[in-house]
Amino acid sequence: MKKFIIGLVLAPILVVANQINLEQIRRSVVFVATESNPFELSYGANPGYYEYFRPVYDYFWPSEHSHGSGFIISPDGYVITNAHVIEDSTKVLIVLRADELRICNARVLGKDIRTDLAVLKIEKDDEDSLPFVDLGDSSEVQVGDPVVCIGNPILDRLESTVTKGVISATDRNNFGDPIEGYLQTDAVLNNGNSGGPLFNSQGEVIGVCAWSLRRAKSEGLHFAIPSNVVKQIAKQIIAYGKISQGFLGVRLEEDRESAFDAYFFERNDGAWIKTIFKNHPADKAGLKAGDRIIGLNGQPVCSSKNFRNQLAILEAGTCVQLLVERQGKILEITVTLGDDEFSEQYSCLRGSSIVI
Repeated sequence: MKKFIIGLVLAPILVVANQINLEQIRRSVVFVATESNPFELSYGANPGYYEYFRPVYDYFWPSEHSHGSGFIISPDGYVITNAHVIEDSTKVLIVLRADELRICNARVLGKDIRTDLAVLKIEKDDEDSLPFVDLGDSSEVQVGDPVVCIGNPILDRLESTVTKGVISATDRNNFGDPIEGYLQTDAVLNNGNSGGPLFNSQGEVIGVCAWSLRRAKSEGLHFAIPSNVVKQIAKQIIAYGKISQGFLGVRLEEDRESAFDAYFFERNDGAWIKTIFKNHPADKAGLKAGDRIIGLNGQPVCSSKNFRNQLAILEAGTCVQLLVERQGKILEITVTLGDDEFSEQYSCLRGSSIVI
């Protein structure tokens, strides 16, 4: 009986390795090596001048090195990784593990601290296509789905390490990050896995490995950034080199998640509008304080944080369709998101409440 139960538990995890071509997708996972020179970061030394006095500078301001993981999303060499992997770097190298070892320079196209994502571009002389992987639809991920994580833990000689597991939960929030909605998995994320891909059973990337929770000797609490967030951020960085955050112009009520709240409030789902900022998109579109937003572009809104996660990755000028409940009536309201300057104007309010 015990063997039967264990077989039922392990079967989905074993199936994922059989359905996808591990050798093929491993070729798309890269080793990201960074160099950070404190002197160059602080003073922006002239390259020629710096090279001439390199022995002196390296003695007093030695370069620091770190590494992480990444994966290629196009044949011409666009790479996704975590922003914290390349933070403060003055030089980035990509190590490709295809038919033979290959080291290439990489250019940082842009990064987004809010989502901890960055896009790199491999610089190479030839026009050969690189192995790449597709981004899947993270909205279709279900708890219990089998997943595979591939990354470069601890040392470069342990590259392309594979771990397996399942999706433990979706839309995880309340960690204090600007944008959350993480996928939780028990597939092990070792040091150095940051920026690596989380694959589903079809070999699609459904998440970017970001961090692990290791408080109180917790095990199996690992988190990935959903691929739908990656799609939006990568699209903006590749097109513009930066992130444009659209602004709705509302303050939302904190989520009603406790049993105490559930006892006193009839509905806990949705995003409740607490304040409307005058003359901003929400006000112009006719939204009102007390409205409950239950849908965004055909997707359900489960909470205020969920709504923030969905909306905050959309660029300024995006037209969105909101499904709103007002005094028992369901309304469809179209809003065009405002410019970045409005988002920055109210950024000081975000520390104590959800302002989008």
